[in-house]
Amino acid sequence: KCGLLDPQGKELLPMIYDSIDGLSEGRRRVYLNGKAGYMDENFQVVIPYRYDPALWFEDGLAQVGQESLYGVIDREGNEVLPCVYNDIQIYEGGIIEAGLYSASGARYGLFDREGKEILPMEYDEIRNIEVIFDSDFGEYFVVVKYTETERRCGVVDRQGNEKVPMIYD
Repeated sequence: KCGLLDPQGKELLPMIYDSIDGLSEGRRRVYLNGKAGYMDENFQVVIPYRYDPALWFEDGLAQVGQESLYGVIDREGNEVLPCVYNDIQIYEGGIIEAGLYSASGARYGLFDREGKEILPMEYDEIRNIEVIFDSDFGEYFVVVKYTETERRCGVVDRQGNEKVPMIYD
């Protein structure tokens, strides 16, 4: 178990925690009895201990898990995406890639930082790339769909707009 003391030895947090992390965007990830929650810089619990696992906040969002499924929360603990996905990746600027696995294969989609769908959950693969299109350097996504006989790839921007049509293999 662990706790925290200030430089004078005064107890800030009692020795009851499984782990205590440093601050990330004003939130401190803390595990208590195997579940993660978040405290603010004043050691007040702002997001209850209910996740396993929970990652650091980046760009105002954190990936969290419940019962081996994953979702995303914001700094206030509001659910951006529910814990129903098998795979989550948060990109710079708050673009979220989510994946669902089934017996027929994995399907991926993209969401914005509020949880609004950018691309539907119908892609076999999504890969993040940084490239230049028309003198515009930025982050884009290669999207891939498989059929029984072929693989088709294209490129979309952060808003889901097609930059390269899905005609390439």
